[in-house]
Amino acid sequence: LEPEEQKKADSLLRQLHVMENRVRTGSVTAHDSITLIQSQLEKLFPSGSLWQKDEMFRIPTLSEVQQTLDPSTAIIWWVTTAGNLYRFVLTQSELKVSVTLRKEEKNLVLIKGMRNGIVYQKEDVYRESAQTLYKRLFPNLDEQIQNLIIIPDQEMNLIPFEALLTERVSKKEIGQWSVYPFLMKRYSVSYDVSVSSYWHRQQKPAATSFEFLGYAPVFSNSSSTEKGTVR
Repeated sequence: LEPEEQKKADSLLRQLHVMENRVRTGSVTAHDSITLIQSQLEKLFPSGSLWQKDEMFRIPTLSEVQQTLDPSTAIIWWVTTAGNLYRFVLTQSELKVSVTLRKEEKNLVLIKGMRNGIVYQKEDVYRESAQTLYKRLFPNLDEQIQNLIIIPDQEMNLIPFEALLTERVSKKEIGQWSVYPFLMKRYSVSYDVSVSSYWHRQQKPAATSFEFLGYAPVFSNSSSTEKGTVR
């Protein structure tokens, strides 16, 4: 940014922090906050050089979102109400909507069971919870689907989706983790916060270069030459 525009951006950031605190304390509503932010953007950047109002706040149509999907990708999201949990599955060709569970508190019990089973190594609890959750939350997807974009809602943000079990583990497979039917073996999984967020990111030009920082655990029996982080 040019120095003058950087000053404007810093000013806007300070105002965003103020608005965030006001929303948290209840002194303004989220809708009023968005309206005020919009107003400030128009004042600070009247030419629209750094943003486009119509695009920045526009909600895409389902058709527009579907145009960004290839035949092997599906977006799955859930909406929780007081009594029901609705599941939405969007692919390139269709949108499916269904009620997956009428008493959402049962889902939370299963989620806690799955997480505790992993943390405290209670394999039987983990297996039962992970397989039941998969059956309740996921539809029978077409065989061509290989990539899932998951948008969790409320307590489902606690689910390690990759560790769900797509099938029951047979007795002779118990304890053999390498053969467990983890969801990540069947699908490539990514996450987003909303369908609109996903669509807006698809409108940005792809980066021509990027940096990557990776970490891996180092165990006590590793040689000294293997220890450390590679960047």
